[in-house]
Amino acid sequence: MAGDAVAAREQLNGLVAVCERILGPYDPLTLTARHEPAHWTENAGDAAQALDLYTWLLEDRRQILGPDHVKTLTTWFETARVTGVVGDHAGARDQFGLLLAAQERVQGAEHPGTLRTRRAFAVWTGLAGDPVAARDLLAALLPV
Repeated sequence: MAGDAVAAREQLNGLVAVCERILGPYDPLTLTARHEPAHWTENAGDAAQALDLYTWLLEDRRQILGPDHVKTLTTWFETARVTGVVGDHAGARDQFGLLLAAQERVQGAEHPGTLRTRRAFAVWTGLAGDPVAARDLLAALLPV
């Protein structure tokens, strides 16, 4: 089954079901288990379904772990990224802009996660139709 994204997704969905049954649907470990099926759903070619899974997980992580928890921020990054993958470039840009503000507040401007988000914000700004702003954002990122 090596390299089989569909099989991986199905096996991970089975793990999620076990976690939900034993730990409950809102246990932090169950939330962690839910991240992987979203990833493998995208790898299996269904980005729209992956976006639904990430969005649902993001809502639950915000409620259970809080908006500033590192795992919440990670899920927000993936939600923003897949928003762009499904074709909503402006939506991805907007989400990355909001995420960037949160990460700068929580982690600081030079944290690796914040820098990764700054880059993504610049890229999606360009893809959303503003290549000049994207260039300027990337240029500002280089010295850091």
